[in-house]
Amino acid sequence: MTEELRLSRTYPVDADRLWAAWTVPDRLVRWWWRHWPGTTCTIDLRVGGRWRIDAPQQGIAVHGEYVTLEEPSLLAFTWIWREDGTDGPVEHVEVRFTPTPEGTLLDLHHTGIADAAGVADYRQGWTFVLDQLADTTSATPATG
Repeated sequence: MTEELRLSRTYPVDADRLWAAWTVPDRLVRWWWRHWPGTTCTIDLRVGGRWRIDAPQQGIAVHGEYVTLEEPSLLAFTWIWREDGTDGPVEHVEVRFTPTPEGTLLDLHHTGIADAAGVADYRQGWTFVLDQLADTTSATPATG
């Protein structure tokens, strides 16, 4: 049996802006692993298109394929963690963007995680990058 992780944040911007932050390469690298020099990303934004974020100096990357694109409300993709040249198992991530009076609620659901230790690691990683995303929206998100 596999594990899953759910996280929610409310950002004080509209769903279109959050969608672009996740799907436009030069916007994605503004917040994802931005603390590591040399981080790059490639995005082929279509169902079946591939995406990849690399931090070569750290020897890590994450990549996958887009499964669902419903702009600006739902982004779903496979997730493959790569470390030291070795791919991990295929997992799945779904990100929903729901308008609220305060801005946009982002709900993240990561499934297919091997074990509880993996959930803890991903919780730390996702929390970090989602907080970095908040910096690009000029406000701290409400967590949930």
